[in-house]
Amino acid sequence: MRPRKLTHIDRHQAHILRGCLLAALASVTATDAYSQSIIPSPPTVSTTPPAFQPFANASDADQLDSALLDVLPKGLPFSYGPVTFRPHLGYQFLYGNGISASPGNQQTTAVNEISPGILLNIGKKWVVDYTPTLRYYSNHAFKDGVDHRVILTGGTQYEDWIFGLSQGYSLTSLPLVETLSQTETEIFNTDITAGYTINSKMSLDLSVSQIFRDSQNYQGYRQWSTMDYVNYKLHPKLTFGIGPGFTYTDVDAGSDMTSEQIQARVAWIPVEKFTLDFHGGLDIRQFLSGGAEDMYSPLFGGSIDYSLFEHTRLTFSADHSISPSYFNNEVGENTLLSLRLHQRLIEHLDLTLTGGYGNSTYVAAVPGLTQTRRDNRYNFSARLGTQILKHASLSFTYTYSRNKSDVDQYSYDSHMIGAEVGYRW
Repeated sequence: MRPRKLTHIDRHQAHILRGCLLAALASVTATDAYSQSIIPSPPTVSTTPPAFQPFANASDADQLDSALLDVLPKGLPFSYGPVTFRPHLGYQFLYGNGISASPGNQQTTAVNEISPGILLNIGKKWVVDYTPTLRYYSNHAFKDGVDHRVILTGGTQYEDWIFGLSQGYSLTSLPLVETLSQTETEIFNTDITAGYTINSKMSLDLSVSQIFRDSQNYQGYRQWSTMDYVNYKLHPKLTFGIGPGFTYTDVDAGSDMTSEQIQARVAWIPVEKFTLDFHGGLDIRQFLSGGAEDMYSPLFGGSIDYSLFEHTRLTFSADHSISPSYFNNEVGENTLLSLRLHQRLIEHLDLTLTGGYGNSTYVAAVPGLTQTRRDNRYNFSARLGTQILKHASLSFTYTYSRNKSDVDQYSYDSHMIGAEVGYRW
């Protein structure tokens, strides 16, 4: 049977369904959101397949329907049959202080990063990207190394179903906020999503995820989870959803875990330039050995996106979730808040300001569930960038980050300045 175009879709359902698809097309680096590095990561290329790029901005049914009919950009230099090769090259220079070589040992260093890579468009609906990053420190307290990142993303449509897939791999050795040392971390991540339009008012979002994380000298884990929503359009500009979730986590040391979630969410588009997405609920976590009591934690997340003017965009995002710690027999309860302002100053010159707050509470996964550490993080970054000719870019950056911990050796203050040059076909 030949797939047909989507039907019964209005602007609001398009908003819900593209969120479902783009969740699967996210970068692998987002799978371990709290494995944050003190050193800013180099910019990444977009791995959204060309046929689905309109989902990122589609605001009505016509745009959503036509998204699957788009073709590859014209004029690309390297093509063979349905495969188009798109090389890219990036260079980042950073200089800063307060960078931790080990807990309680902050250093000053320059960092040079070179990131050559190749992105393959396979037809309209699949993208593969491989980007290694060669990193060199001027301070011998840090170890030079090569990071690797591979991501496969794609999606398809069948009748009223939209499917998304993301398969990622990363190997990194950056100094992490949680460990305050260079931590070699290997992550395999798989996300599969499905969105289905039931009728003009109801739709489904279904997802399953798998994460394998291995860390040298630290705890690794293997995790399988699902989160599924039933959505109902209460009003042309307001959609509500509710659904259950389940997670099983197999950790290297200590007690394995299961957890059940129940979450509700709302998507609201009161005016053309304002979008709100929010979800929240409860996580009930069981520890399968050791006799620890169940852990009850709130869950929430979402974003508010507002285009104040044609070239001024303000975005607020929030997230609160539970994840296995890098330390044995511990879990982390993490909160992230972020406010981002993007402003076009003049043609081809953009300014981005980002401020954020994070809180992490580490809890022992043993009887009594005692707190072992609590961190409060603050950060600010500024980026001034411009496009050079058609394919090149140049940016200057400043980053400030501070961590205040009740374990003194995990506190730090860091200032970094940098410059980035990139070229993408």
